[in-house]
Amino acid sequence: MIAMVLAPLMWVAVLTRAWRWWWSRGWVLGCITVALGVVAVHLSLNIPAAERLLQVVAPMPNFSTGLRMVLFNLIAASTGALTLAVTIDPARLARGVRILAAIAVAGSVVALAIFVGTPPVPQAAGGFEFDQSYSHLPGYAEAGIAGALFPALLCPALMVMAARPADLRTVTGWSLALLSAGLAAATVWAWLRLGYFVAVRYGGAAPRPAVFEVTRAVSAAGVLVIFVGMMLSPVVSWARARRVLRAIGPMYDELVGRWPGVRRPSRRGSSADEKASDRVTELLDALSLEIEQTGGIGRPGHRAAGSGCGGGGLVDRRPPLGGAERGERPIGGAGGGPGPPLGRHVGAGISEKATRGCGVTETAVAQARAARVITELGAPWMINIGTSVLAGFLVDAPGWGLFVATISGVIPMMVILLGVRRGIASDHHVTEIGDRHWVIPAILAIVCVGLIVEIVRGAPRELIAWTVAALVVLIGIGIVTMLGGWKVSVHTAVGAGTTVLLAIIASPWFLLALPLTGVIGWSRVWLGDHTRGQVVVGALLGAALAATAYTLAS
Repeated sequence: MIAMVLAPLMWVAVLTRAWRWWWSRGWVLGCITVALGVVAVHLSLNIPAAERLLQVVAPMPNFSTGLRMVLFNLIAASTGALTLAVTIDPARLARGVRILAAIAVAGSVVALAIFVGTPPVPQAAGGFEFDQSYSHLPGYAEAGIAGALFPALLCPALMVMAARPADLRTVTGWSLALLSAGLAAATVWAWLRLGYFVAVRYGGAAPRPAVFEVTRAVSAAGVLVIFVGMMLSPVVSWARARRVLRAIGPMYDELVGRWPGVRRPSRRGSSADEKASDRVTELLDALSLEIEQTGGIGRPGHRAAGSGCGGGGLVDRRPPLGGAERGERPIGGAGGGPGPPLGRHVGAGISEKATRGCGVTETAVAQARAARVITELGAPWMINIGTSVLAGFLVDAPGWGLFVATISGVIPMMVILLGVRRGIASDHHVTEIGDRHWVIPAILAIVCVGLIVEIVRGAPRELIAWTVAALVVLIGIGIVTMLGGWKVSVHTAVGAGTTVLLAIIASPWFLLALPLTGVIGWSRVWLGDHTRGQVVVGALLGAALAATAYTLAS
């Protein structure tokens, strides 16, 4: 069902991006087109009609599964090329793309060769059914390892590369942040599959088809987030262009109507921003000609364009709206970087403040309040209490759910507040890295005692595994903090980890709550308590460690 909805959207996006790339030949648009195209092919294979058609023309049973392994590598390589296109020097871009392409081709050839060389099994209804029934068998497990190895190694690096330059004050920054979040989901997907194949093939673990329910949900969420990240800038570009055109509409009709010679068609493949820039340029040319001839606009009492708050916006001499092929490198070709002068006749830009009013101070205050509220609601102790109680109800053991909430949320928060009162902790969010050196061991001791009680008193296995997962996540955070000297975000680690645990225990649909972790991360960055890399790594660390620890402990 998800594939039937997303696949047509992907193909529409591919065609529109390909049209623009054909006329611009820019790296960013080219990488976006290829990445969306590969994802569109993969989603199309998940449509039953396409699956049946491939079964008819394929040279062997279950060939679509082998083809998916190739697509996994191509998706990782094309997304990597896109990340490089917007983060590194263009002089090094071509070499990086060639290296990614070579590794992807090598991994694809190895995976497909192993898959084709394995004795065939009966045709499965689809790739998901094949994974559940046959992927643990000799040969197919090795093919799965070869297909997941390159994405598992590449996606974490790409995630950090996309997160580091992401400035959430710009549309391009949000696109990079969404791309980083999607790559985090791809990382979880790749490592879950890789770990599963290694465990069942070489570790003697029993096959667990439920793992593929989680990976399918994770991959769907990741694809959706990456798609939104790639298309955010074009959509915002279109909306911004429409707003600018509405703002200049009356003056444009009047002046350009008097000077029709200034009209020039936009070149093919232009973005909405660029077309709006062309219309503003025509208006400025007409305005310049009007002033040269009459010494004024020609209407007594007419207010000068751009005067006052919310005026026409023609006095701000900043760089204009523009696209990737005009010197910028934002996701999707929208504005966000430097570009050429806007006016052909008189150089000028569009004042963004003038087109949206003078609410900067009020907006900043509102954002500060929102960030503070989100940080408090998304605090680790709040999330641990709420999700632990929910997990208790999901496994029909509400009493034990309250117990887990107490040892993972209530008591740790009391200890932290006591530390704040005695002056050995800066605040209840433990924002100073030095304070974590005693807070983390103290919480570890509390959770260990609670885990012993759960085991001795016979708590449900799911909640014991839940506590083990919490313990492992906390140990991972402690290692990064104490040995690495890096203040990884506990907020996002707990948010992502508990979301993944709920998805494993109850339903993969809980993964739809993962964007809330991104919102919490935004609040931590906005308040200056963490960097973008710290919140992204925290989310990845929490999700990966929680899923792995729970799967092994349960």
